[in-house]
Amino acid sequence: MSDLLLRIQRAYAFANKNFPVYAEAQVAETHLPLQDILDQFARRSDDFSLAGVTPDVPETHQKVADTFLKLGVLDQRTEVGKFWDTSFNDAIVAGAASLARI
Repeated sequence: MSDLLLRIQRAYAFANKNFPVYAEAQVAETHLPLQDILDQFARRSDDFSLAGVTPDVPETHQKVADTFLKLGVLDQRTEVGKFWDTSFNDAIVAGAASLARI
């Protein structure tokens, strides 16, 4: 899994630096108009990236789940923290550091 995450991290780094090439590859796979993909990239709030799971992520999602419970969307309380895995955080940080040196 660490290897897969590092490959995704490298792919994001490539896409951020070579977006026209990445966009052409996306057109070949998705058959979306090139301009739509270029517009999506131009309107992004930040570069594509992969980050580890910080404590605020499951906390925020727990608040959403609790709100859904109050609204009646969920029948019972769900502990969402068990769906988050922090065991790959170190690999993600190491990958980011190695990309920064390139």
